[in-house]
Amino acid sequence: MAAQHLSVSDLVFSEQANHNFSRILGDLKRANLSVENRLRSIVDDARFVAAAATAQGRPLVANERCGSWYVEPRLKAASAYFKSTDGHTGQWSFSTRRLNLHLLPLIGRSDGCIIVDSTRRGKRIPDALSKTIPIWCCVLNRALFPDLPESQRGLYVPPNAVSDSERSQMLARLPEFPETWTKSPTALEVGLGKGKIASRNLRQALPSICAFVHRAAAAGAEEGGSVKVLVACESGRDVSVGVALALACCCFDDNGNVLTADAACRRPSPTKDFIRTKLGRIVTAMPEANPSRATLQSVNSFLMDWRE
Repeated sequence: MAAQHLSVSDLVFSEQANHNFSRILGDLKRANLSVENRLRSIVDDARFVAAAATAQGRPLVANERCGSWYVEPRLKAASAYFKSTDGHTGQWSFSTRRLNLHLLPLIGRSDGCIIVDSTRRGKRIPDALSKTIPIWCCVLNRALFPDLPESQRGLYVPPNAVSDSERSQMLARLPEFPETWTKSPTALEVGLGKGKIASRNLRQALPSICAFVHRAAAAGAEEGGSVKVLVACESGRDVSVGVALALACCCFDDNGNVLTADAACRRPSPTKDFIRTKLGRIVTAMPEANPSRATLQSVNSFLMDWRE
């Protein structure tokens, strides 16, 4: 069979052919973005995540909300909330609203975990994984283990995603992050002393304690979240119980809801029977509670004339 000779027109597309070629490429690109292909991509990624978890022997944690798309429900050990915005360049921060402390027992039991997240097309790794989580690890290590050498509580970031210059800037900001956590605006440390001295000093401290808790609880209630107050003392059975009693009498109603400023003003001064009833509820819920006589006297003295 004689060989066919190709002409220039056989090698170079015409203007009409170029137009059709561009349209075909556009159609193919849109086909890749179909719902079916997107779901297939998620399934393939989920299989890879499951294989990685099996190979590493670590539990899977989904960084909500995108992470849950790539983790089978039966394999998800926990959820986390690390925001990429906390790792944006120049905006590095340690969020006290998203501490993710519930992950610590899981990490301790399993010697680590695998956190799953996603990011936009064209980006190799989300800022939540490359910066936010390394900052979180470093801050917790420095806050919980201050005596560890620097080599064991340093900042480790992926070098292919974070430059040396940016890492240096992040390191310069790190010392202030543990302070923002340990000095949270919703935490109050009151130095009362120990034993009977603490019980006697409690009377003078209760006005500021109750005002502080009421402000923080009211702000939390306005945001729609559940209000929880933690009160601690040296023994956990004496002064802290007295403080909880004072708070229950002047900051919350009988159902545990935060009193508004108007409701607190209209509420009649607590009587001894009222205080005794509140104390009974606390002791019922916490049988080991054992406030001393001096503590109860300080609480009664405060509650009887706290509006005067």
